[in-house]
Amino acid sequence: MTSHAHAGTARFGPFVLDLRSGELTGNGTRLHLRDKPFEALALLLEHPGEVVTRDELRERLWPSDVFVDFENNLNAAVNRLREALGDSARAPRYVETLPRRGYRLLVPVTLDSAAEAPQRPRLVVLPLDNVGGDDAHDYFAAGLTEELTTQLAAADPARLGVLARTTASRCAATGKAIAAIGHDLDVDYVVEGSVRRSVERVRVSVQLIRARDETHVWARSYDAERRDVLALQGDLARAIAHEIEVAVAPVPARRRVDPDAYDAYLRGQHHARRFDQPGAWEAAIACYREAVDRDPQFARAWAALSQTRANLAFWGAVPCAAALPAADVEARRAVELDSLDWEAQNALGYVEWLHRWDLDGAERSLRRAVELAPGEPRARWTLFAFLGSMRGAYDDALAEADRALELDPLSPILRAQVGWVHHWCGWPERAIAHCRAVLAEHPDLVQALHILGVASMVTGEHRKAIAACRRACERQRDAFSLGYLAMALGRGGRRAEASRLAGELEARSRAEYVPPVSLVWARLGTGDTDAAMAGLGRLVEDRDPQALLIAVSPTYEALRAHPRFAALLGRLPRLPLPAISRA
Repeated sequence: MTSHAHAGTARFGPFVLDLRSGELTGNGTRLHLRDKPFEALALLLEHPGEVVTRDELRERLWPSDVFVDFENNLNAAVNRLREALGDSARAPRYVETLPRRGYRLLVPVTLDSAAEAPQRPRLVVLPLDNVGGDDAHDYFAAGLTEELTTQLAAADPARLGVLARTTASRCAATGKAIAAIGHDLDVDYVVEGSVRRSVERVRVSVQLIRARDETHVWARSYDAERRDVLALQGDLARAIAHEIEVAVAPVPARRRVDPDAYDAYLRGQHHARRFDQPGAWEAAIACYREAVDRDPQFARAWAALSQTRANLAFWGAVPCAAALPAADVEARRAVELDSLDWEAQNALGYVEWLHRWDLDGAERSLRRAVELAPGEPRARWTLFAFLGSMRGAYDDALAEADRALELDPLSPILRAQVGWVHHWCGWPERAIAHCRAVLAEHPDLVQALHILGVASMVTGEHRKAIAACRRACERQRDAFSLGYLAMALGRGGRRAEASRLAGELEARSRAEYVPPVSLVWARLGTGDTDAAMAGLGRLVEDRDPQALLIAVSPTYEALRAHPRFAALLGRLPRLPLPAISRA
């Protein structure tokens, strides 16, 4: 392999590098390496286990007639490469520095030629345009886009890769041409079209376009009564798959759903997609509740209702007792109505995990959801979070994350969540590198800022932890952000500021619901370990899902020596011990 003849893929450790496009996947990462980091990695891959000298790198990266500050530019290129790999110069797993000599790749490499690479076609469904003249129906067009994407993803995941709606929406928002979208997303086909809705009828027009040359392969319009829209979507998905020459396995026909119930469900999905806006989850719950009231046999609406209610509890928006028992009933109702629906199994696994603390039952249901929908990234998302936090199964969790990111590479929240796996499993430097890469594209993403903050506390980089947590507070002054900032300030030696924030949280808790775990973090910041332990005890007593992280999260390492900590762990399910010394 030479720099002028990159072709096929190179596999090393958990990573796969596409030598043509520069796309790097693996270890919860999916990104495009550009320019010098890509060339540096390509040269290292040509000589696994051997020293690649600085002079050899100079010749490959900078022609002799180009003048640059070689030392600084080479160091910057290698640092960017390490950041992409989640690697560390201090404790390298992939790229080792040999002072004053060069670098060495520490893992074996397998090269696959372009001819040997699997040729599974990939497709993306761009958001269907609402052309009915009523903006209030935008949610309906968005819902049909997601339904079409879901049905195509279920056609034959081994032979057709279908990218998720989140990625499709972000790419469509750029306004790029079809060929550019195909190149950026590495897809072979693009589906675009429109939806026109009247009171009782729906018209969907779609076209299938080959991305590389923007050739229109196929186009069709479908008319249906509103009550038959689900059947219409199934017909459409089968026709598209047929044009791509993917055989579609017979899918049991879905029962006809009351059209007003389905409309309420789509409105709920619209609100749920905007979860980072105040009141969005509550609005989604109201819509899902309307859907099941109108059609009590609507399994997917029961599953969505359960999942959203459980999310409210886990993320501290409502008390667990006010949400999780109802979410449990709703998930079981969904499975009772349709045990072959992946969303029902996913919702059941989620409540078995968060509410019942039945980890074996949760894993069975979450794996069943993935079996039912292997092409659905949302199913793999829940499973990789469970495996990383509750099982300490780092490699398995990252493998699931890789599969999810293959199908939804532009989802910022999905990418950020992988950082929690690195953190929970004892790799804080990888969590930091991962979140920096996410924040480079999404600088105000609160989840990534939280992870960067807590991981930086573990590594002792307190100024960076404070900066990340303060930025999260500026973006969203919620209780979680305040608790993390108080903890970062206290651990950085700024106890007075931590105490002021702890006081603000205490005052807020007397006026409104404040998730108890945020008060624990604040007390860790003030150094009041007895109060922090008392708070953890209340979490366990209330069966708050945040209690399950006591055993596994490095955040609580400072409390392990407390005389009551061991007894507290004894009240939790059997969980993996944290590993905080791997970085």
